[in-house]
Amino acid sequence: MRLRAQLAAAAALCVLVAGGFGSWYARRVAALARGAADAPRFVEPGAGPRAPSAEAFGVALGRATPGEVRQRLAARGVDCVDRSVGAMLKQWREARRAEVAAAKSDAVSGASALARPSRLERNPQVRLSCETVRASSLGDWARPESFGRLLMVFDGPAQPLRHASFERTFSAPSAARRDLEQTRSHLAQRLGPPTRSANAASADLPWLTPVEYEWSFADLRAVITAINYGGRRGIVVSETVEVPWPVRADAPWHFRT
Repeated sequence: MRLRAQLAAAAALCVLVAGGFGSWYARRVAALARGAADAPRFVEPGAGPRAPSAEAFGVALGRATPGEVRQRLAARGVDCVDRSVGAMLKQWREARRAEVAAAKSDAVSGASALARPSRLERNPQVRLSCETVRASSLGDWARPESFGRLLMVFDGPAQPLRHASFERTFSAPSAARRDLEQTRSHLAQRLGPPTRSANAASADLPWLTPVEYEWSFADLRAVITAINYGGRRGIVVSETVEVPWPVRADAPWHFRT
């Protein structure tokens, strides 16, 4: 009986040890996976035609760095702020540290939050957001008069431009339609005929019915959309040119056939 009890106890201990190791191993694998996810993984462009141009808003997608884009926009009087999750969390952390240092209190409760950057904060993405930008300030072509939000996204501080977009709002459907059609014509001159369109035949801009033109290539995607929200929200025209994720951002300048 005593031997049987000892064997049972040993078996139970093995189960606990194995279970504990298994649990630790699973957590470790998950942690490594999360760490690996912090670094972007890119692929080469798939089959299909390549875009004849990768220029947008006066800069080159796949080539321009955050510093170069900042410098160009600043020279044109456009001010931008990094709105990436990492940058915003870093600002919060620095402000919190300043509060703790100034108050000389609550150091223990704040220590865990300030001890090390979170996974979100380790995300290297840079998102330059420029508010209330005059369309003529972009300097790429003779755009219709408007004001909007310019967004430039990079996979990291040393990575080239992946995404560029300019969103503007109009109160008059005629002004929005004019902007939409002139932008479509400009993109068609650089990229060729749209590969897809939606509700393009509509003479006006119907309420909540998106009018859209899209250009899709193996290494680039461009789209312009107009949506009439009505009332005070007006008509939103959104123009985007980007290297589709997860294709490497510099793909428009490499491995061309």
